Formats: sequence, C-alpha cells, structure tokens
Amino acid sequence: MKLRVFLFMTVLVLALAAGYFWRRLSADLPLEPAGRVILAASLTLSPTPLWIAQDQGLFARAGLDARVSDCATGKSCTEAMLRGEADLSAAAEFLAIRQAMESRELRILGTTAFVHTIKLQALRERGIATLADLRGKRVGVKLGTNGEYFLARLLTLNGLRRDDITWVDLKPQEMQEAMAEGRLDAVLVWPPFTGKIRNRFSDRLIEFDGQPGQDYYYLVLGRQEWLAANPRVAERVMLALKWAEEWMTAHPEETETHMSARLGLPLAALSEDLRNTRFAIRLPQTLLTALEAEQAWLLEQGAQGTAVANTLDRIAFRPLAAVAPESVTMLRGRRTP
Repeated sequence: MKLRVFLFMTVLVLALAAGYFWRRLSADLPLEPAGRVILAASLTLSPTPLWIAQDQGLFARAGLDARVSDCATGKSCTEAMLRGEADLSAAAEFLAIRQAMESRELRILGTTAFVHTIKLQALRERGIATLADLRGKRVGVKLGTNGEYFLARLLTLNGLRRDDITWVDLKPQEMQEAMAEGRLDAVLVWPPFTGKIRNRFSDRLIEFDGQPGQDYYYLVLGRQEWLAANPRVAERVMLALKWAEEWMTAHPEETETHMSARLGLPLAALSEDLRNTRFAIRLPQTLLTALEAEQAWLLEQGAQGTAVANTLDRIAFRPLAAVAPESVTMLRGRRTP
C-alpha cells in the first residue's frame, strides 16, 4: 500500500515538473506550427489573457495562426462559436451552463479570470439611495447573461421580487445612452461599461456591489467536435494563455496600461475593476459548485433545455492538463456513461 502511494506521488511530481519546465523552456522559442484558430471574445476585462496572448505574440509563439474576434457579449461570442463561426469563445460560467443545457457539444477548457466587478449603477435624481428604492424602477440588464442571474439574486437579497422592477433587456453598449435619455433608472453591468457610465454621470451616480459575497468565473469554451478534431491546437491555446497569465503577473503595470488603451478608458476608471479581477488559467473545484447552483436557479426559472446530469461531462480536462497539470485542481470523479 505504501509503495503504491509512493509511486503515485512520484508520478504526480514528475508530471507537474515536466509540465512546468516544458512550459518555461518552450516559452523562449517559437514552437512548430500547430494550426489555425479563431477565438471569439468581448472587448472587456474578463478575457484579458486572450487579448494579451494575441497582442504580445504568445499565440504565434505557441505555433498558432490565431485571431481573437471581438463580439458584443460572452453570450453572442458563444452563440457564434456554437454556430461554427469561431473555434473557441470566452464567457461567464452562467452563460456556459445555460448553453450547456441547450447544446450537448459545449465544453469548458478553463478559466481566464475570477471576477467581482459587476455593479448596480443608478441615478440619484431618480430617487434611488438604497437598493430597496429599486421598487417600481426601470433597470437595464442583458437577459441571458450572468447579469440576469445577479440582478435576480440582488433583488432577493434586498427583499424584492422579480416583478417589483421593470426589466429592460439591453446590450451593455446601449445602457449609457438609455440612461442619458431617461429611459432607465438604473443598470446592472460590468467593465468597461461601468467605467464609461461612471465617467459620464459622475456625482449623479450611486453604485452598489452587484454580486455581494460571490465571484464569478470567466471561461474558455469550445465544441466537443472541434476539440476532438484539433487536440494539439487546443493544447497550444491553453499554453499561450498560461504564458499570458505569467506575463501579466510579471508585468502588472504594462498589463493595466495595455488594457486601458485597448478599452479606450483612462487607467483611473479601471483601477477598482482591476483590483477585483484575478486573472488565472485554471480548472478549480469551486467552478463545479457555481455551475450546479446556477443550473438549479435556471431550472427554477423554467429555462429551456435539458438539465446537465453530471457537470463533469462538460469539462474538457486534456488541453490544460497537458500543458499545466498543476492548474487543474478539479476532482474528475466519475463521468456519466
């Protein structure tokens, strides 16, 4: 028994060491070409590792002919990916489980960030001083995203029901003008739109934590059919993202300046959001807990689709485990036959 434990630990240590040293050594020289890939991501903070990997030439160094395609939201990015217009996408875990209920093809490759940046932003002149004052107000939110989930949760935490407010379904890009035109009293939204709204309305604005006590995960998503046909490309994508994570850790000020320029916002407008975002390429156990809780909420709301019986079936472990096994702490357990 002791011998088996010793052998298991030895193999595990060797695997971790091999993954680490291969990742570090191969980071210095371009790898042989592996193929082409299109990644769909919104121009927001949460998928920053994808933008850094592209702009710093890390995809190219990993042997990839890669392009990050900008789309409006994680929802639209993932819908494009499922239609085959992109190979991989980036979106929040709420969107991932919602789409997984509708598509058996969807798979999760890993996180890009652990995020706590969603805000409820309201206009003071509309009589809003506390969250309880939202009763009877028009609140903008993008339905079908984690914004819907967090707004419903925020109402419940403050003793309000779903029908106590008027829900206005808007893209984040449309919210600022809708507030300026008087069509909204408040919005629930995320960076960089929080910063733009903050800059425009200044002292007229009051802000609340939109996700008290709960972070969310931003993810890299793909289709099982594409992953099965392109295993080496998928591994190289995760390798490039691990390099991006390491580059960002080593160059925090350059990362902030770079994303400020890419998002078109002054650094001061991003500072709080950057403090509340931890960029990390991982497959953590806590992700499963979040996915299962959000699926339960979706089912209570009467969401369309089929419940995912075993969330582990929707995790693509291999691409990340092949290049950074130490980043996979999710227990694999038993999958559905």
